[in-house]
Amino acid sequence: PAGKTYDVVLCADCLFFDEGRTDLSRHIFHLLKPGGQAYVMAPERSGTFSKFVDLATEVFSCELVDRFDADVEGKHKKLLNEEYYKPDIHYPKLIILTKPVKQSR
Repeated sequence: PAGKTYDVVLCADCLFFDEGRTDLSRHIFHLLKPGGQAYVMAPERSGTFSKFVDLATEVFSCELVDRFDADVEGKHKKLLNEEYYKPDIHYPKLIILTKPVKQSR
Protein backbone atom coordinates (compact mmCIF):
# COMPACT_ATOMS: atom_id res chain seq x y z
CA PRO A 1 0.00 0.00 0.00
CA ALA A 2 1.08 3.57 -0.70
CA GLY A 3 2.84 5.19 2.22
CA LYS A 4 3.40 1.93 4.15
CA THR A 5 6.86 1.52 5.65
CA TYR A 6 8.72 -1.58 6.73
CA ASP A 7 11.29 -2.73 9.27
CA VAL A 8 13.16 -4.84 6.71
CA VAL A 9 13.56 -4.76 2.93
CA LEU A 10 15.29 -7.52 0.97
CA CYS A 11 16.91 -6.75 -2.38
CA ALA A 12 18.78 -9.37 -4.41
CA ASP A 13 20.62 -8.94 -7.71
CA CYS A 14 18.99 -5.59 -8.58
CA LEU A 15 22.01 -3.37 -9.23
CA PHE A 16 23.10 -4.15 -12.77
CA PHE A 17 21.12 -1.38 -14.54
CA ASP A 18 23.02 1.89 -14.17
CA GLU A 19 19.96 4.02 -14.84
CA GLY A 20 17.98 2.44 -11.98
CA ARG A 21 20.52 2.72 -9.18
CA THR A 22 19.49 6.15 -7.86
CA ASP A 23 15.78 5.31 -7.99
CA LEU A 24 16.39 2.04 -6.17
CA SER A 25 18.25 3.79 -3.35
CA ARG A 26 15.45 6.39 -3.03
CA HIS A 27 12.75 3.74 -3.11
CA ILE A 28 14.43 1.67 -0.40
CA PHE A 29 14.76 4.83 1.71
CA HIS A 30 11.04 5.58 1.40
CA LEU A 31 10.04 1.97 2.11
CA LEU A 32 11.97 1.76 5.37
CA LYS A 33 10.81 2.94 8.78
CA PRO A 34 13.35 5.06 10.68
CA GLY A 35 15.91 2.56 11.98
CA GLY A 36 14.78 -0.03 9.41
CA GLN A 37 17.28 -2.10 7.49
CA ALA A 38 17.65 -3.18 3.89
CA TYR A 39 19.70 -6.24 3.01
CA VAL A 40 21.10 -5.77 -0.48
CA MET A 41 22.93 -8.67 -2.10
CA ALA A 42 24.52 -8.68 -5.54
CA PRO A 43 27.83 -9.47 -7.24
CA GLU A 44 30.30 -6.67 -7.96
CA ARG A 45 29.48 -6.94 -11.68
CA SER A 46 32.05 -4.50 -13.13
CA GLY A 47 31.67 -2.00 -10.33
CA THR A 48 27.88 -1.82 -10.08
CA PHE A 49 27.85 -2.95 -6.45
CA SER A 50 30.51 -0.41 -5.44
CA LYS A 51 28.68 2.38 -7.27
CA PHE A 52 25.50 1.53 -5.37
CA VAL A 53 27.39 1.49 -2.06
CA ASP A 54 28.83 4.95 -2.83
CA LEU A 55 25.33 6.23 -3.55
CA ALA A 56 23.75 4.55 -0.52
CA THR A 57 26.28 6.00 1.93
CA GLU A 58 24.82 9.44 1.18
CA VAL A 59 21.55 8.60 3.00
CA PHE A 60 22.09 5.34 4.92
CA SER A 61 24.42 3.94 7.50
CA CYS A 62 26.11 1.11 5.58
CA GLU A 63 27.70 -2.12 6.76
CA LEU A 64 29.50 -4.27 4.22
CA VAL A 65 29.44 -7.92 5.32
CA ASP A 66 32.35 -9.77 3.74
CA ARG A 67 31.70 -13.26 5.09
CA PHE A 68 27.96 -13.65 5.46
CA ASP A 69 27.75 -17.44 5.12
CA ALA A 70 30.39 -20.14 5.62
CA ASP A 71 28.83 -22.46 3.02
CA VAL A 72 28.77 -19.76 0.34
CA GLU A 73 32.36 -18.81 1.18
CA GLY A 74 33.44 -22.46 0.95
CA LYS A 75 31.78 -22.99 -2.44
CA HIS A 76 33.31 -19.74 -3.69
CA LYS A 77 36.81 -20.89 -2.72
CA LYS A 78 36.29 -24.28 -4.40
CA LEU A 79 35.05 -22.66 -7.61
CA LEU A 80 37.90 -20.15 -7.94
CA ASN A 81 39.90 -22.64 -10.04
CA GLU A 82 37.02 -23.35 -12.42
CA GLU A 83 37.26 -21.60 -15.77
CA TYR A 84 33.51 -20.89 -15.94
CA TYR A 85 33.40 -19.25 -12.49
CA LYS A 86 33.83 -15.47 -12.49
CA PRO A 87 33.59 -13.95 -8.99
CA ASP A 88 32.77 -10.55 -10.50
CA ILE A 89 29.45 -11.88 -11.79
CA HIS A 90 28.85 -14.98 -9.64
CA TYR A 91 29.97 -14.21 -6.07
CA PRO A 92 27.43 -12.13 -4.15
CA LYS A 93 28.31 -9.37 -1.73
CA LEU A 94 26.08 -8.17 1.09
CA ILE A 95 25.51 -4.66 2.33
CA ILE A 96 23.15 -3.78 5.15
CA LEU A 97 21.61 -0.31 4.83
CA THR A 98 20.13 1.29 7.95
CA LYS A 99 17.82 4.27 7.65
CA PRO A 100 18.68 6.96 10.19
CA VAL A 101 16.33 7.51 13.09
CA LYS A 102 15.09 11.10 13.15
CA GLN A 103 16.65 13.16 15.93
CA SER A 104 14.28 14.90 18.33
CA ARG A 105 15.04 18.53 19.09
